[in-house]
Amino acid sequence: MNIFSKFWHSHKQFLFRATFVVALGALFGSSAWADPTDKFAQADNTRQYLAQNSRLKVDDYNDSTAAKKQVQRLIKEVQRARGLHFKEAVKCHFCTQSEAGRYLVEANKKASKPYVQGRRDLFFHHLGLLENGQNFQNYSDLLYSEQVRGLYDTINKVLLVVTDILQEPKLDGMLGKILSQFNIDLSDLLLVHELCHALQDQNFNLGQKLLQADGSLDKELAVTAVAEGDATQTMFDYLASSMGLSGETVTKYVVGSPKLIEKGINQFPQLEQAPLIVRAVTLMPYLSGLEFCQTIQEQQGLRGINNAFVEPPVSTEHVLHPFKHLKKVDLPKNIDLSALPKSFGNYVSLGDDTAGEYVIRTWAEKFLSTQSMAVARGWGGDTWRVYSQAYESYGLDDKGQPIADTIKTSAGQQNSDEEKNIDNKTKTTGVLAAAKGKNRDSFTIWATVWDSEGDAQEFVRAVKQSDLKAEIMAKDRSVIVLLNVPNSQIKAVRKALAKPSVLVRG
Repeated sequence: MNIFSKFWHSHKQFLFRATFVVALGALFGSSAWADPTDKFAQADNTRQYLAQNSRLKVDDYNDSTAAKKQVQRLIKEVQRARGLHFKEAVKCHFCTQSEAGRYLVEANKKASKPYVQGRRDLFFHHLGLLENGQNFQNYSDLLYSEQVRGLYDTINKVLLVVTDILQEPKLDGMLGKILSQFNIDLSDLLLVHELCHALQDQNFNLGQKLLQADGSLDKELAVTAVAEGDATQTMFDYLASSMGLSGETVTKYVVGSPKLIEKGINQFPQLEQAPLIVRAVTLMPYLSGLEFCQTIQEQQGLRGINNAFVEPPVSTEHVLHPFKHLKKVDLPKNIDLSALPKSFGNYVSLGDDTAGEYVIRTWAEKFLSTQSMAVARGWGGDTWRVYSQAYESYGLDDKGQPIADTIKTSAGQQNSDEEKNIDNKTKTTGVLAAAKGKNRDSFTIWATVWDSEGDAQEFVRAVKQSDLKAEIMAKDRSVIVLLNVPNSQIKAVRKALAKPSVLVRG
């Protein structure tokens, strides 16, 4: 499972100055979509179920009186804005920013699957989106741990409330003036966002929704965009109501000024200096998610938002083009690579994944700039598979199976000590393998299908213009791109792909 940062980004300059509160949601808070087991979670499991219309209490892991009262007050605001009710007490742990940052990093480590992180890093390397010495996880840990202002854990059902934000300096700029004029506390905005995630979880089981998307980057981004877009919109609703405005007015103002996002990013050197793919994947759930939720609410009201949790968008294509989600049209085509061998020589599969329209757009943006949207718009479906000689570094055996699973099967039971040693080894070396140059010992088979032959040819031209180390196999609406395949394996790869049973589309 992944852990996604929390808060939101707005496209408004005055919201940008707020850290923090807007446009860079990823930097201001963080949602833990994982299963961390930490001392913070070792609390009484007794849950207090309350009537929907009653005043909810806060079930504390430790006591922080001022913050406790703040949470109790904002629970009502979140329920009002979303038209939903908490079904049980919100369990909170009040902590410092550094504690929340450590929790987030540790949760990432415990929840991560090295081979999933590995295949994504390597794919981005092969696409030219990451360079040697770079990997996604290191950037994520740096960005989130240093900027986290709140954290909701969908597995342990606990909200980490960062209390030292109350002592931060007052904001300057337009947002600071707005907060001061209307007597709005910045920490109120942040807590509204995080409480909205708790509300989503109690009503729609967020953790399970993301689990169902696990293994597909495209689906993970799509599901997360609903959650982050909704929480961001709820935060704007609270801000607007405090100013005597409608939430719709403020949200439209934010969504209508996307060019100001660059000015906001410039205030965060860590994000500004990160590779394009890191910035894009970090911000997408907030920015695209906000626009998606705004469109859905305009068409169907809050009922439409609720339905988007029950039946999440199936791809980032449906987030970027909400009418496709509403009409259930242009569903992604399935490309099944399971008939491909698990290994080519000593190159072993790290598993299959999906890029989707948003990642393809981001790739095209780097190499083609103004043509990026046009190249990605005709996406119909894709699957990539990475093969690596460093498979053991990613926790896999020579058959592409997780080593821990192999131990359990052969021993008939879990050898906890041995498994723990292997787990620690893979999580410290696996995610760094690409950064240490292991991408030179790996390659990608990327199978795509497009809405029309014209769309397919446009993608082919884009790959050629990008100057990647790639071989292209195109037929009708299908395009297969071989990235970084060594000469020693190219014939075997071509032969495997020539079999009619290899690519199954649905």
